[in-house]
Parts: sequence; C-alpha cells; structure tokens
Amino acid sequence: MEFRRVPICICLVIFQWFPGNQLHAQNTPADSAQVKGENSAVFSIDVLSSVIYSGRNYGVEQMGFNPSIIFYHKSGFILNLYSYGMEKTEGLITETDLGIAYKFQIHPKMTLTPGYAYLFNRVQDEKVLFNVFNLGTGLNLKIFSINNYLGFSFGGGRTSWYEEFSIAKYISLLYREKGSIAISPTFVSILGTKYSVTFINYPESETSTQVESFKFLPLCISFQLPVTFTLRSFSLTLAPHYDIPLNIDLPLESSLTGNPFFFTGKISYTLTNKTKNR
Repeated sequence: MEFRRVPICICLVIFQWFPGNQLHAQNTPADSAQVKGENSAVFSIDVLSSVIYSGRNYGVEQMGFNPSIIFYHKSGFILNLYSYGMEKTEGLITETDLGIAYKFQIHPKMTLTPGYAYLFNRVQDEKVLFNVFNLGTGLNLKIFSINNYLGFSFGGGRTSWYEEFSIAKYISLLYREKGSIAISPTFVSILGTKYSVTFINYPESETSTQVESFKFLPLCISFQLPVTFTLRSFSLTLAPHYDIPLNIDLPLESSLTGNPFFFTGKISYTLTNKTKNR
C-alpha cells in the first residue's frame, strides 16, 4: 500500500486546483461572479465510473464518489474542502483535502494560481498527512486553451512531484441567457514521480537486496470529451475518458492497468453573493 499513497493524494488536489480540469470554467456562474467582483461558492459532487489514476486503477474495478465545496472570493482567493471515497473499499482508502490558493490575472488571457493543500489520507488502519504546494498556469487563446499544473507533496515519509499539461478546445453548441451547452475536446499529458522496487538476488550467499527508486517519468496520456449543460446556477458535466498508461513495470507495479475507457460526471450548484453598486 506504500505506493498508493502519494498518487492518490496528488491526483485529488489536481481535480480541484488545476484549471485544465475545469475546462469550461470561463463560462461557469462561479467564474462570471469573479469577473464581476462578487463572492461565490460552488457545491459539487463528482462520480467516476472507474477509479483511475494516470491510466492505472487500484487493483479493483470500482466507482469513486467525491463531494466538494469551493469558495471563490472576489479578491482572487480560493478556499477548498474536498473528500474522496471508493465504492468497494469503504474504510480502506479515504481522503480529506483542505486547501487555499490565489488566482493572479497577470494578463487578460493568462492566469497564475499558486496554492497549498493539507491532506489527511487513511490507508487501511494507517493515517497519513500530506502537505502539497502547487502552481497552476492557464493561457486562454482564441483557438484553444493551454493549462499546466505542477505539484510537490511531502509527508508520510516521502516526497513526490506531479505535472499535468493539457490543451483544450472550447466549443459552444448552444448559448442562452439562462442556459448553455458546450463541449471541450481535450488532450492531457501527465508526468510524475514513480516509485518502484527492484529485488537483486545473490545465489552464492542466498541473499537478496531490495532497491527502491523514485523517477520522474511520463505516466499517462489521456483523451477527454467533456460535455457541459448549464441552467441558471446549476451545471452538469459528463466526460468520457480514454487513458493510455505509460512506464508500467508489471508484475512489480502496485497499481494495475485498468480499462482505459471510463466516464466521469459532475453536478454543481453555484451560490453567488450579489452586491449592489453604490
């Protein structure tokens, strides 16, 4: 179970802080509220048809369930409370994530979002605490948007790096004052610290040595097609994924290759504090 801790935690931080995972954020009620200088809170529930991390599952096919609350302050501060659970391993792996970030609009088309998250992760009967520093950058061009996330975690006896790069094309299919439909074809490339164990046997002395290594390698490439339906303050996103895992060393790999095709769904409600102009 040692190998699973860091990937689980880093992955969950990315779901909330990386702009590329909110591919249509420029059109959501929460983002519009920030542009208008208003405060907003987003209540969301994410459902994963299969728990996948960088093209790998956790040894069992199962669903994931992730409620979260994100508060956007008009100044640019973002507060996040996130939880995570698995369908078939209830009580085995649980996650609580409390984070803070600040979104800098350094250019009309470019944002910079540094952040910090404190994670409480339980693996079986062990309790592990993580600290994560992350930096998200976003570039919104006319043709497509480019996003990059870089995260560094430490705690639980280990350190880990994670980087996710994405290119997305936002396409509006229908837009009305109270509702809209949009799709965002997306390509994602994931790199991260990979933990591996190698056993070296010495036949003469009938002994063996265990060698641990941490390498920063390409982990996965992913193709996604999120479709978002927005009605007033509600939004529903359905996204098919196709993940291709890289650098798998079976049978020593703790997490196994899973079905590369799976779905994620997200339903959100945005509560905005509307202030009157004086």
